[in-house]
Amino acid sequence: MKEEILEVINGGSISDLAGFLYRRYKYELSKEDQDEFLSIIKGLIIEGTSHEKLVCIMVVVYLDKAHLFEEAIKPIVLSLDFREDEHYISPLLTICASLSNS
Repeated sequence: MKEEILEVINGGSISDLAGFLYRRYKYELSKEDQDEFLSIIKGLIIEGTSHEKLVCIMVVVYLDKAHLFEEAIKPIVLSLDFREDEHYISPLLTICASLSNS
């Protein structure tokens, strides 16, 4: 499942990919597979590339589970250089808003 998730994540824009993975989680996976999915997503939030991290963070935001990953998400948000990673600003604003509401 991890290879499949990585293939999806590296195939397009952050919000489109996160939306696709959200729908997969919500409508296609069994409870056991959902648990494995979240475990893989958490691992990628911690160890993935910047793009993988942000897609995975957006997935948990869409799933309304950002509060469960807050300690993994905050250091990532704080470490990004917005001058270099300008295209990440919009997704990060969504992430911060989600965390502030939880």
